[in-house]
Order: sequence, then structure tokens, then C-alpha cells
Amino acid sequence: MPGTVRSDVFRLLGQPSDWGLPPKKLNTAEIWKYGDIEIHFFRDSVWMIFTDYFDVPRGGDSFELDPWILRAGLDCDAFQNALNASNISFILQPNRHNIDEKDIITAGRVYFTFREKDNESGPSGLCAFHTDTANA
Repeated sequence: MPGTVRSDVFRLLGQPSDWGLPPKKLNTAEIWKYGDIEIHFFRDSVWMIFTDYFDVPRGGDSFELDPWILRAGLDCDAFQNALNASNISFILQPNRHNIDEKDIITAGRVYFTFREKDNESGPSGLCAFHTDTANA
């Protein structure tokens, strides 16, 4: 979906449940939110799909999202086991922005970020996931 133009997102998913950054009109907002999923725009095209506020990720009223095993706090080893069992290729690497986190990056270029221990940012385990055009 990164690279998709705003009008196609609207046609496919309808009006988002929320939008902003900064709060603007719907047709110029940099972020549209569908449930827990944020769609980020740059120059009217999707550049990132992201979430970091979820218990079990939901797509809101616009689309049904199968969370598979995803849930906030999911253990990194359990996630790796599930990926292996499903024959999904991935690599594990340190997070480039936070030394207390690590990323699992799938062959499909989806990044899953895991906090290694409880801290002021939140509990250990899965804390965010995204895909974007910068990492394509």
C-alpha cells in the first residue's frame, strides 16, 4: 500500500475514524487513522502504515484486520517461532533508533519492534509495527 494515492485509500477504505498531524481538513491531513492503524501521507501518497497504540490491532469500522498472533507485549521469541512455523522469512536486528528495542523485519519488509524490557516507554514485548516506502 505504500505509494498508493490518497483518493485510492479513500475509495478502498472510506472515511477514516480520525485524522491529523497537524489537525487539518481530511483531504490535507498527513495521517489518517483507521482503528489502530495509521496511514501516513507525504505529497498525497502513502509513505508509511504504522501502529504503536494497540492491544490487539484493529482496523476500525472500515476494514477487518486479522491480527494473527499480534498483540501488545507479544514475546519476541514467540513471534519468531510463529514466523518460522509459517515459513515467513525474517531477520532480527537492533532497532536503529532505540538501543532498548530490536526489530524483526520480514521478507515483505514489515518491521515489528520489540521492547527488550519494561521501561518508561511501556512494557516489554511487541510495541509497534510498520511498513514504509523508505524501507522498500
